[in-house]
Amino acid sequence: MSMVKQQKLKMKQIQTLQNQLLKVLSSKNYRFSTNELHKEFNLLKVEDISKQEILTFVHNYFSNSLPPVFDNYYETFGDNYVTRNGANTIRIKTMTLKLQPYQFKSKVPNYGMTLAMTYGPFPKESNSDLNLKHQ
Repeated sequence: MSMVKQQKLKMKQIQTLQNQLLKVLSSKNYRFSTNELHKEFNLLKVEDISKQEILTFVHNYFSNSLPPVFDNYYETFGDNYVTRNGANTIRIKTMTLKLQPYQFKSKVPNYGMTLAMTYGPFPKESNSDLNLKHQ
């Protein structure tokens, strides 16, 4: 499943939960219109909240209100056509990540081996010991 489909599915699931919660809290019938419910409580839907967060991020980017790590996060591009929003056309920069293969080394000691070397091998239980434990 593509990432976009997964994201839409998650948003739909969260929206369904929000709708159910609002209906339970307001004691409304399960068939009550969710649009009316959101208007009644003056709440945004999950998709609208997501869009608002993206727009707030872009606004903060252009007003230089974000931490320096986000500098040059977007790039502007234009075409040969003169349009009203030509100078404001942005896109996220494409990045290529060059990952080097690495070897994972554990810094956690193997305590089982340490105990076995210190105290000798762990004793094996005989069948008679097992029968005594279960009685």
